[in-house]
Amino acid sequence: MNMVDISVFYDEAASRISGAPIDVLRQQLEGTLREFYVRSGAFLTLTPAMNVKGDKVAYNFNPQPEGEILTIYSVLVDEVPVRFHGAEEPGSVILVTKYPEDKDKALTAVVSLRPFKYDLIPEETVTFDFDTILDGVTGRMFMMPDRPWSNGPQAEYYLRRFRQGQGQARVRVKSRFTQQAAGWKFPPW
Repeated sequence: MNMVDISVFYDEAASRISGAPIDVLRQQLEGTLREFYVRSGAFLTLTPAMNVKGDKVAYNFNPQPEGEILTIYSVLVDEVPVRFHGAEEPGSVILVTKYPEDKDKALTAVVSLRPFKYDLIPEETVTFDFDTILDGVTGRMFMMPDRPWSNGPQAEYYLRRFRQGQGQARVRVKSRFTQQAAGWKFPPW
């Protein structure tokens, strides 16, 4: 996964929010990214490979070096997706299939994270969600009271666009891992 520095947002955010200091802009950008990743689940990563133990079905993918696991989208054994159930503890799964023999470094998962740090973000976020993140930063900055850039009505507008973008990102990410066929059929005529 290619990572990008969050400074790619600075120029456009600064042009939307004139007079804002860069440190305040950075702080609000990190808060926006935290909210975005928690609500959309769009920070995806492949976990390091684990050993599969014979006759064991419960596995825990915690801890992850980049962040805290929010959702497990896919589990793979020898790079082949397998069926699983979620467990009570976040980051834990119960495999539907019990493997009779041990397999070294065979179990991985595609997981959604809440990152520990926001200095570097996935390139996918910049590609697909650049405007959504900018809308979130703009809305958060405009909501600050008694600042030269404060603007309540515009804040509501940008935060509404930010929430819509989060929903679109959530649908985009989840649709990558669906097992269902398309939800349409040819007309009966």
